[in-house]
Amino acid sequence: MKINIATSSQSPQGTTEDKLLADALRALDYTVIISDWRSLSIQASKPKDAVIIRSTWDYHLKLKEFLDWAQATAENAILLNPLDCILWNSTKKYFLEDWCQSIPRVPTILAETEPSTQALIETFKFSGEAILKPIVGASSFETHRVGSVAEALHAWKSVRKQSAVLIQPYISSVEGQGETSVICSYSKNEGWKALHAICKVPKGGDFRVQAEYGGSWRKITLDEKLQTQVMQVLHSLPVKPIYARIDFIETPSQRLLSEVELIEPALFLEAGPSLDAFAGAIDSSLKLV
Repeated sequence: MKINIATSSQSPQGTTEDKLLADALRALDYTVIISDWRSLSIQASKPKDAVIIRSTWDYHLKLKEFLDWAQATAENAILLNPLDCILWNSTKKYFLEDWCQSIPRVPTILAETEPSTQALIETFKFSGEAILKPIVGASSFETHRVGSVAEALHAWKSVRKQSAVLIQPYISSVEGQGETSVICSYSKNEGWKALHAICKVPKGGDFRVQAEYGGSWRKITLDEKLQTQVMQVLHSLPVKPIYARIDFIETPSQRLLSEVELIEPALFLEAGPSLDAFAGAIDSSLKLV
């Protein structure tokens, strides 16, 4: 079977993580090709080829094109994650659905129209600041930190040009404690496994944890409490992905769910022995299709 690892025009030859995964899958006797998703057209074959969506970090800029490509790909190939996961996770509206209502999470409101002053005041009560971001986005794209109603309304107008807007309280602990991410995989033989956990920390004076903004990361202990919280999220999902990254933000009182990443999350596979376990989960899933 041939496996295609889908990337983007930003890294058509693949990221370091893509290349590590490709080598691990080749060690399992797969033929692996790394390609920009826009140039990747899969023809029907028997057995079907597989496509793993990995560093497609520009998908949010051309969402309709990307979803059309995913739909066409899923008709002729085994798509990982599966198409229903991609469609569900392609906007952050999932954070407002019933599946997560019992899970401690960052308070969130959807503002498709200009938010009321009262709604913004309620958000500011949490920490005195707020975050506005598009429901379609990645890597902190069009994410604004604001400290007043006037700033929030100005940011809303900017973000609304891209998509509907999510408004959340700013959680200042991210500056010192960072964001916790747990990388997980699923196989029909073993079910869900939490592979490893990392902490992403912004550079001084910033709140964005991504490397392009100066953020850094380190591996942390995946303790029993964190595993329990992750499994609560995974078993609550209305879709069944093969891989996931579950993100949390720490507050003085509790750990809050901040994101469920099923499309193109960095998985930090270079963090340790989880690379082989992740490749094994993909292998198991493909053999059972």
